[in-house]
Amino acid sequence: MKFSNLFYSTYWFKQPVIAVRNVYYFWLVSLIVLAGVGLGCLIAEKFVKNGVNKKILDKFGDLFSSMGIAGLVLFFFRQQSVPLLGYRVWFLAWGVVFVIWLGVILKYVILRVPKVKAEQAEKARIEKYLP
Repeated sequence: MKFSNLFYSTYWFKQPVIAVRNVYYFWLVSLIVLAGVGLGCLIAEKFVKNGVNKKILDKFGDLFSSMGIAGLVLFFFRQQSVPLLGYRVWFLAWGVVFVIWLGVILKYVILRVPKVKAEQAEKARIEKYLP
């Protein structure tokens, strides 16, 4: 693949050749693992008691399971050479949505969660002296 092709719209809006051998297995296993991790996060969320950790697992579970299943659907369309739905541009859009969604979740985890945990600790500290 030539990287200069990435700058032409004809590359993105053209039906790609189906993936074979190592590329096929790489995408298939990666997307199945992504969906599996998402489902694992959603199952683990049921066993977590802490509200903040439960919400984090829920967010990651939603992201990974949704994007894993959507990626498998897009990969299926590509492999079946479905016109329009098998174009490369859909994987590009899928990747952009994945990165944005992951960025929003990481922003929540990095910026908001420490504040919420501090508020909960302060509330617990004050409430232990109340009747």
